[in-house]
Amino acid sequence: SSFATSSTYTVTRYTQPNVVYGEAQTATSTTFTVVASVSPASGNDTLTLPEGQRSNETRVLFTTTAFHGGTAGSTALSDEVTIGSEQWEVVQVQTWTDSASGNAVGYRCLLQAVR
Repeated sequence: SSFATSSTYTVTRYTQPNVVYGEAQTATSTTFTVVASVSPASGNDTLTLPEGQRSNETRVLFTTTAFHGGTAGSTALSDEVTIGSEQWEVVQVQTWTDSASGNAVGYRCLLQAVR
């Protein structure tokens, strides 16, 4: 329920872009803060990413807040996390569940620098 090296981070969440007369409209966004722990990604972490994303700068974020990550074939926009003065996009989310109840207790997210 707590992280030894946690900090507060700002998250930007985008709405699904609307399509009007065949043109995608600009998505709106909201921001909120989360308590999380961020660390560098390991080599094994990057192997879980698609081939074209493996060379990008990657971090791992642990939190109890559910994030929206990019999924193949989806038009939904990923959440972005501000770390220092840089924006990082959530590219993968893994849910940790309590084995007794089956409820989600935490999330492990892979983030990549937005360039």
